[in-house]
Amino acid sequence: MKIKRQACLLLALMLCSCSGSISTDKEISNELILRDNSGIASQLNTQNQQAPITKNKEIQSPKKLNYSEQKGMWLSYIDLNELLYQKTEDEFKSKFDEICKNCTAIDVNTLYIHCRAFGDAFYNSKLYQKTKTFGNIDYDPLILMTEIAHKHKLSVHAWLNPLRCETAQYLDTADESLTVTKWYNSNDDRLKYISADDHYWLDPAYNDVIQLICDGVGEIIDNYDIDGIHFDDYFYPTTDSSFDSVMFSLSNENDLKKWRTDNINKLVSQVYKTVKEHNSEVEFGISPQGNIQNNYEYMYADVGKWCSEKGYIDYIVPQIYFGFENNILPYDTCKDEWSSLIKNTNVRLIIGLAAYKIYSDDEFIQKADILSAQITHAKALDNYSGYAFYNYISLFPSDTQKTQAASAQIDNIKKIDGN
Repeated sequence: MKIKRQACLLLALMLCSCSGSISTDKEISNELILRDNSGIASQLNTQNQQAPITKNKEIQSPKKLNYSEQKGMWLSYIDLNELLYQKTEDEFKSKFDEICKNCTAIDVNTLYIHCRAFGDAFYNSKLYQKTKTFGNIDYDPLILMTEIAHKHKLSVHAWLNPLRCETAQYLDTADESLTVTKWYNSNDDRLKYISADDHYWLDPAYNDVIQLICDGVGEIIDNYDIDGIHFDDYFYPTTDSSFDSVMFSLSNENDLKKWRTDNINKLVSQVYKTVKEHNSEVEFGISPQGNIQNNYEYMYADVGKWCSEKGYIDYIVPQIYFGFENNILPYDTCKDEWSSLIKNTNVRLIIGLAAYKIYSDDEFIQKADILSAQITHAKALDNYSGYAFYNYISLFPSDTQKTQAASAQIDNIKKIDGN
């Protein structure tokens, strides 16, 4: 995520969203999820979706499905592309029904479904470019996913990456009437190119950037029967001072870190306000990096403030993607630090778990019960309100060579609470 001297370190971060931590120690620097290294961009259609927005009228919950113990599953654009790309509507329904059945079989009750990963809409939008994730389809994926999930009593939280946008390759052919495309075509300072990940990013120092993000949140809530809005750890993409030098110079501030942190706090508080104004029953949650300090130093994310004060979030899902034996930031130490950070009793703590590591980390490979053990330890926390797995295809892989490892973890997960 960083430029020049920091490029290598932060490219690793950008290739591994919903992360663990950054450190000179290799073990910690690799505690990052491979969300942006799917290689799918070249094969996907970029045609803008022009269908009118239609709200799902068939499935309307009298009360939103927000569980006191949230048991979540991240369905990233990588999952969705692998499982649902170029499906007919009937094929899509059948496959997503299978996804929901698999989730409920391990007692998951909440889906964090990617709805905007790169300034692209996984739904019919008047504000954002149609996503390439599902290919060239003529139906609305979010209506179908929400309807099917609710039939299975699964809460649906629309997962958004608010600031990250597409590459030049796709912005060159994007709908010229859209705000982001206009900023791109006019070289507007609101949209910046980051060479470390080859994408453009919105600058949260601008009020109209925050307004666009809030308008996008409102559009989803108004037109879809979702239960929550969900952000992960993508806030500022760089620590390089040139990123927002124009606005910083106009701010008359002299502390760049504090100024950027204030900008992100403003973004978060405005999104929270937008959510509640559109539907007070819809929740807003954020999934920051597991290493608390990294949130402050690299993302300018004031997680302590969000967990302590009113008007920011309803729940937080730190990505505690460390094993018990991690020699720098062990799982138990990390979860305890997050629990102690919760000062606002209305903010619920959900523990994010690294299901993907059962194929890549020695401790996770060797211990078939590591995920269930981490859940058990989490339940002992004073501020415990749930757990979540990254990601779906790690526990339910298409690759048959991974099935045995996944099945062993699932068998132990099912034993928790007698499931």
